[in-house]
Amino acid sequence: MIGADMTIDGAKEIMRRLNSMPQKVARKAVSSALRPEGKRIAKIAESKIPIDEGNLKWAGLRVLARRSRNTVGVRVVTPTRKALGIAADDKGYYPAHLELGHGNVAPRPFLRGTVAEQRETSQRNIEAALWSIIRIESNKG
Repeated sequence: MIGADMTIDGAKEIMRRLNSMPQKVARKAVSSALRPEGKRIAKIAESKIPIDEGNLKWAGLRVLARRSRNTVGVRVVTPTRKALGIAADDKGYYPAHLELGHGNVAPRPFLRGTVAEQRETSQRNIEAALWSIIRIESNKG
């Protein structure tokens, strides 16, 4: 699989507020803000997959929530080899070939370029969602 990650940079006040919440509540808040944005990015990236790549368009991109003790994030990834019908012994993996190019074939990026193009919009959307959740949580207690 190849994928692209989204992060928020420079949101000191948001991070301060999230750090003052119970860890479980903060993780859920971040996850619920990131997941819809990951889905939006995946939809845009899917629209950029060249039409001749039928299995990749059919299988679609996935949005995975990533959680650990200290971080929560979202990763947009391509389907597995099995989901795309690529034999286990086949050396090629065409989502990577599309994204990165190979041999004499130029790259036709659909995922990393989308994340780069949408970075500012995504940050604004995520920050707005987090502020909304922070306000709701602060009114509870």
